[in-house]
Amino acid sequence: MDLMQQLKGLSSANEFLEFFGITYDERVVNVNRLHILKRFYQYLHKAEGLAYTAGVLLSFAALAGVLADGQMLMCGGFGLVGIPDKLIRAVREAGVKNLVCVSNNAGIDGAGLGLLLETGQVKKMISSYVGENKTFAKLYLEGKLEIEFNPQGTLAERCRAGGAGIPAFYTKTGVGTEVAEGKETKIFDGQEYVMERGLFGDVALVKAWKGDKSGNLVYRKAARNFNPMMAT
Repeated sequence: MDLMQQLKGLSSANEFLEFFGITYDERVVNVNRLHILKRFYQYLHKAEGLAYTAGVLLSFAALAGVLADGQMLMCGGFGLVGIPDKLIRAVREAGVKNLVCVSNNAGIDGAGLGLLLETGQVKKMISSYVGENKTFAKLYLEGKLEIEFNPQGTLAERCRAGGAGIPAFYTKTGVGTEVAEGKETKIFDGQEYVMERGLFGDVALVKAWKGDKSGNLVYRKAARNFNPMMAT
């Protein structure tokens, strides 16, 4: 049996990786190596839409099992840098709806979270910037999309706090502005602070360069941005 026949005879993507020496015991995933093997596996099996998780190659279709209507999705990225684009497409294909998406921004038309806005899967956006997206503006003006604005640093801390199990915290950012309307305020050392709630997401969509089986992630350059907070 030649090499090509052996490869086509492998029953799963996991066996394919093990054939090339990438085992479950490998602590650090070499993403570049996996990327090459993934493309070769797709060529052999015409399998589009594969994902990496804990050193194992999986179908994005398998991720649909953790998605449900009405969930809060914590989405990494800044603009279009470091966005989990393949995971966002998997959410779109899963067809879940009434989602609350927490992200620095709402993507743009045809990219990022803009893909979920186009299909009407997002009920509410919790963001700090939502410009450059005509679909977002149209949905909002038609009353089909809710928006909760946050100062960017406050949004980052709300995500981190929720991941750390902290229900709320106080900050001076936004005091005396519309951001503080309807929220509890308190005086500390003669200064007024506004209380912000931590965000407790159901599913986090993040993009990393490397990862291990314990869930530790390494981000590449500016793609780090909001991803660590969403992964907390």
